[in-house]
Amino acid sequence: MAINKPKAADTDKSTGKPLVLLIHPDTAFLKEYGQLLSAQGYEVTACQDGADAIAKVYDLVPDAVITDIVLPEINGYQICRLLKNDPVTQKIPVVLISNFEEKMDKFWGVKAGADLFLHHDELRLKLPKQVKMLIDIYNQISTDKKAHKAQIQKALQGKTGKLAISSRLNQILDKSLIESTLMADFRRLTDLVHDVNLINHMMFSLLESIIDYDAAAIFYNDADRSPRMMSLHLPEGKELSPAQTEAMKDSFFNTVDEDTPLFVREFDVEVIGETNEEKPDYAFKTVWTHNFYLDDKTLIGTLALYNSEAMDYPNIFPMRLIEEELLLLMKIRNVYSRAEMLAISDGLTGLLNYRHFMMNLEREFKASKRYEHNLTVAITDIDNFKQYNEDWGYTLGDEVIRRVALEAQKCFRSVDIIARLGGEELIVAFPKTSQEEADIALERFRKRIAEWDDENLNVTVSVGAAHITPEMQSVSDVMKNARSALDKAVKAGGNQISYYSNPS
Repeated sequence: MAINKPKAADTDKSTGKPLVLLIHPDTAFLKEYGQLLSAQGYEVTACQDGADAIAKVYDLVPDAVITDIVLPEINGYQICRLLKNDPVTQKIPVVLISNFEEKMDKFWGVKAGADLFLHHDELRLKLPKQVKMLIDIYNQISTDKKAHKAQIQKALQGKTGKLAISSRLNQILDKSLIESTLMADFRRLTDLVHDVNLINHMMFSLLESIIDYDAAAIFYNDADRSPRMMSLHLPEGKELSPAQTEAMKDSFFNTVDEDTPLFVREFDVEVIGETNEEKPDYAFKTVWTHNFYLDDKTLIGTLALYNSEAMDYPNIFPMRLIEEELLLLMKIRNVYSRAEMLAISDGLTGLLNYRHFMMNLEREFKASKRYEHNLTVAITDIDNFKQYNEDWGYTLGDEVIRRVALEAQKCFRSVDIIARLGGEELIVAFPKTSQEEADIALERFRKRIAEWDDENLNVTVSVGAAHITPEMQSVSDVMKNARSALDKAVKAGGNQISYYSNPS
């Protein structure tokens, strides 16, 4: 048995045997299992403490590491965590062994990245076969083992002294600690998915503490149809001109595929930080944008970083971790928004249900009265709809309602509030919109329906609209007047828009 430190070159060329590093504080154990592994065709080198073991890993690049958990200076968990978090050694299989039978030992073994966890009582029966299996698996992953060893030795050239090993240990352990802390901080954000403003406040505070940028922007493409918002964050001491802010908004979706639904391109900008009218415009040297997808084509969010200096953001530590954690956060936010949408949506059309529409209309009505804003409400009805159900059946009738609802979403703005009122009727509220402006959108909608190219269907809609006036004291007044205008349009033959006018 060879348990003394061999030369790396001799291990590969003179014996041709897989090299196993055996780490245990007990000399008798090293002798017993060194002989067992040697008898199975392995070259074995051994040591009794963690610091010496790490130095030997970097010096010899073994084919497998077998270590006890309890060791002087650096324990087995730390050795495993260190090797699995270092890119140059992460492909070396690690077996943790223990005298303890606590489940927590196996838990920490898994968390440390161990490939196998064995109890001392099962070593003699399982160790040789399991080590062979692990080496075979890793040899399949790394097809050119000699090239891999040469790569590791080149990366560690001149860094295998005791001081250098200690420095590398500290760097990797510090990196692991930072990553663990960041993961915990990001995971805490998932508790706030119901409040985007609070998420952004906490997230930007976190980003600002670890990454340099002049501005950062984030966008959530939620499942609902509420107006989209790009939150633009300026760290303390940074300022942008209004023109720069507008330019950032215009360029925000340049990297988004053209197949992405157009409604995500209609959004407002919320600035968190200071803007300065007198701030001179300047071009950013770095504009880095990362789009997050639920699958290959469903955009769920975007993060952008802007810097006046040249920055290689994709390769900055810990950008990979930030991207992974933000993807998880955006997936959870998207699921939450979908669940929220189901609670307020009509099952047939996907539009808002009547109850939620009335909540929104109450809010807009009060704002219109208080701030003297325009507000127009319109009710649409499919002409002669009863005939479709009698002639073609309810399945086709439902399909007509769905198609009309889809056309409404295309014709009206994302800020307009659209709902299914019941049956074949839809209702639309146009906040801060004059009757003339609403008429343009409603006429476009009416024409699009009437121009459908379908031999079997001749669908038209009637529309009744009411614009808020000082005489209207409640939402009921607006609804009643829009209904009155609709009745007028239907009686006049349909396929037209009628507006309520005060009889007095």
